[in-house]
Amino acid sequence: MTEAVRSWPRSSFSTRAAMSLCAAISSRKRTKARMMALFIWIARSLRNTDDSIAIPPE
Repeated sequence: MTEAVRSWPRSSFSTRAAMSLCAAISSRKRTKARMMALFIWIARSLRNTDDSIAIPPE
C-alpha cells in the first residue's frame, strides 16, 4: 500500500470532523443571534409598558 492510500481514511475522517465542527459553530452562532434578538425584543417591550414610564408618588 502506498502512503496516500493508508492516509485516506484518516483525512476523510478529519474532513468530516472539521465540517461537523463548522456546522456546530455555525449553529451556536445562529442560536446566540436568536437569543439576543429575543432579549432585545423583551427589553424593548418592557420599556414600552405604562409601568416603566410611571413616575412614583413623592
